[in-house]
Amino acid sequence: MLEFIHALVETMDRWAGSICELDIMYQLEQVHFLLDEMVMNGYIVETNKSNVLRPIDLMDRESKKNENMFR
Repeated sequence: MLEFIHALVETMDRWAGSICELDIMYQLEQVHFLLDEMVMNGYIVETNKSNVLRPIDLMDRESKKNENMFR
């Protein structure tokens, strides 16, 4: 369990730069998505940072595209 917590914190740190409580509070939906990528039905399914962050990066890129499209 400690190894999973360490992997989760390292993944969030890679995602947000230097993770802090405010990052988690203001981007809670993305943190939940990140956690959902790592845990399914109570079991750890993925700990590879690149595999966990890939869908989040894709969502961020698409949202930025949509923001630029409406400007």
